[in-house]
Amino acid sequence: MMPELPAPLIITYTYQHLRRMIVEKAAGQPGADYDTQIGSAHIEALLDRQTPGWFGDWDAVLLRALQEGVEEGQRAQGSDLRKWRYGVYNQLTVRHPVLDRLPWIGRYFNLGPYEANGSSTTVKQTSARMLPSMRFVVDFGDPAGGLYNLPTGVSGHPFSGHYTDQWRAYQSAEGFPLYSSPAATLTLQPAP
Repeated sequence: MMPELPAPLIITYTYQHLRRMIVEKAAGQPGADYDTQIGSAHIEALLDRQTPGWFGDWDAVLLRALQEGVEEGQRAQGSDLRKWRYGVYNQLTVRHPVLDRLPWIGRYFNLGPYEANGSSTTVKQTSARMLPSMRFVVDFGDPAGGLYNLPTGVSGHPFSGHYTDQWRAYQSAEGFPLYSSPAATLTLQPAP
C-alpha cells in the first residue's frame, strides 16, 4: 500500500463498492453502511465460499465493484490511472492532543498532512483516522534485537527536540533498538 502507487487506490475503491453491495443485499435496501474492522473478514469468507443466495454471479459482482471503484477514482484523481496516488487518498495528520484545540494557531503544532502507506487492513495499520501509538517488534529468541518506534517522538512538547525525532523513521517503517546494551540484570525472587 505504497502512497505513490495507483494499485492500492484501485483496490481500496473496489473494496468499498463491494462492501456496499454486500451490505445493501443483506439489509435489503440501498444506502445501508457497514464499516467495522471485522467487516473485511466477513467479506473474505463470502468471497471464498461464494455463498448461494447472495448473488447469482459473483464474478459479475466483482467486475461491477471494480468498474464503480475506477469511476470513483476517476472523479477523485482524474482519468489517467497511472497518475493516481494512494497517498492522496490516505492522508494522515497527527494532531497534538491539547494544542490542536487552540484557535488560529493550533494547526501549527500538528504533523502533516502526509501521504501515508498502509491501511486499516494491513500490517502497517495506518489510515486517515487511525495511527498506532507505538510499533514494537520483538523476536522472543533474541529479545535484545527488538525494535520499537513512536509515531512522533518521545516528547509531547512541541518545542522539544524530541517532539518529532521519530516521525521520519515511523513513516519509512524503521525502528530503533529496544536494548542498546544491557546495563544491568534484574532478578526477581519470591520473598522468604
